[in-house]
Amino acid sequence: MGDVYYYTHSGRIVEFAPDGTQSTFYEEQIAPYGLAFDSAGNLLVADPAIPTTVPLVTFPALTK
Repeated sequence: MGDVYYYTHSGRIVEFAPDGTQSTFYEEQIAPYGLAFDSAGNLLVADPAIPTTVPLVTFPALTK
């Protein structure tokens, strides 16, 4: 099993590890509509408040 990521209403993306530990993965004033991973392992964040043509913030591939 892998890690689980979720968004809090305080603007954080939190990572839960299989052992039950949690850590802040990203903290910024965001309000994403969704989180997803692409085939390369990049975490994609869809946030309509980001002023881009395609509202995605891409985090580097997660390798653990």
